[in-house]
Amino acid sequence: MGLSFSTVQRMFAASAIASVGVGYLDGTVMAGMQALVALSALTGMIWGLSERDIMTSSLNLQGNGPWEMLAIVASIVVFAQVSISICVAFSRLFMS
Repeated sequence: MGLSFSTVQRMFAASAIASVGVGYLDGTVMAGMQALVALSALTGMIWGLSERDIMTSSLNLQGNGPWEMLAIVASIVVFAQVSISICVAFSRLFMS
């Protein structure tokens, strides 16, 4: 039995609160978004490891090893970084 869904929701909420704090203290939205991406990825990995059999069957990772799992997580993080960079570029374009 893995983590309950309410626990995972609390972890994501704590990630959001922490990223708002990082963005406020650093003074940039980008720092807050990067913190949100990192903390959400960490929460997702913890949740995935707690539900290992469901996660490996859903992502088709039976016996493929940790490198493929790491590649999937890295692709999600890279996609999020690119999306955030595009949003920041558009906000700078339209705000100036």
